[in-house]
Amino acid sequence: MAAPRKRVIAFGPPSLMTRIINLLRRLRCRCLRRHIFSLLFSTQVIWMMLRGRDAANADNVAAGQEKNVRNRIKRQITQSLANHDSDKGEPKAKRASFSDVMHVMSNIRVDTSKSAALQPKKVINGVSISEREPQKALPASPDPCLGFDLDKENAADLLSFSEYAFDIFQYHKARENMFRVSDYTSRQRNVTKEARAAFLAWMVKIQRNFELNYETLYLAVKLLDTYIGNIKEIVRCQEFQLIGSSAIFIAAKYEERRPPLIADFLYFCDHQFTRDQLCAMERKMLEIVGFDLGMPLSYRFLRRYANVSKVDMVTLALALFILETSLMFIEFVVVPESLMAAAAFLLALRMKKMEDWTPVLKKYSGYKVEDVEPLMWALNHMMHSRATLYPKLHIIFRKYSDEMFLEVAKIPLLPNRKSITEPVGPPEVLQE
Repeated sequence: MAAPRKRVIAFGPPSLMTRIINLLRRLRCRCLRRHIFSLLFSTQVIWMMLRGRDAANADNVAAGQEKNVRNRIKRQITQSLANHDSDKGEPKAKRASFSDVMHVMSNIRVDTSKSAALQPKKVINGVSISEREPQKALPASPDPCLGFDLDKENAADLLSFSEYAFDIFQYHKARENMFRVSDYTSRQRNVTKEARAAFLAWMVKIQRNFELNYETLYLAVKLLDTYIGNIKEIVRCQEFQLIGSSAIFIAAKYEERRPPLIADFLYFCDHQFTRDQLCAMERKMLEIVGFDLGMPLSYRFLRRYANVSKVDMVTLALALFILETSLMFIEFVVVPESLMAAAAFLLALRMKKMEDWTPVLKKYSGYKVEDVEPLMWALNHMMHSRATLYPKLHIIFRKYSDEMFLEVAKIPLLPNRKSITEPVGPPEVLQE
């Protein structure tokens, strides 16, 4: 097997570089050789900086010359057109400018009383709508807190999109039924509940090692469940890492500014698959999900509820711990994301002994406390049963036991209303 080639930094002409290296190899003093190499490397860096500066100056000079030539040609064309118009002896009409049009429009008065006559008439069954009896407007749902508007308070923050924030979350909530996933473990014999929980713990580990956003993790889990739930073939155990890596890779390219490279996934998975296999799985997964990556995520709803409630970081981190733990349990995939985030947030509020479900949360979530409370007790039972069902999967618990996450995993849970032997899952109403 041939020895690996050494990487040499090239500077100057190749012949000169070869001569200098051969001369340095003849020196017996290692210290002297090290100092000379350092001096040459510094010389190379300075030479590259000067070359880049000279190239930039040359580009600026060339751009300036090109601009001067362009302006000179423009002046010549303008002068020739002016001489041509003067030869005709007739003045040419001046084109109206935008300021002239606005000046004329400002002097026009519009009679708003006749605006109804300008509207197009819609005719249904030979009768125009204007001739029918006026329809009564539907009564608007009462606002549970008229004196509070978070989006109006954040109007000065351009990044909050306060003008559209409320409608955006209403749109996300309306799209939840489009991405409903059922429990596919009964159909996929290789994907058991224990195997999926272990696989989700592995995805959380990737998210921590690559320092990805929470949106990337939640979107990757949603892509994973949507893909396995809709694919007709039986997923093999050898494809778990390939499917999970493809889901994280797609989610990272959608959410991250600098997503991980394919080589990073190959190294992290110990080359269990090839580059072509990852790209092929990526294309297949996008086809299965219909190339629609704007999926509603429970994490986004949770951040929205925390912002409108103005809670501290401890309460938010505690709700994140509950919500992230629920990712390991496939029983909760049938629950809408907005309701899942509301139940996790309510459980965190009661564990912290803070205020309960307020009118503000009712306004911005659209749920009443009686809608959220049954699922909240199901999540509390899930937190009590986690160590019993999955005794070896402690990565999320250890993650939120760290000081970085304010050690929220050590906060005591609410008393469990169910027996520890009862199965984990949402209420029967949500399982339909």
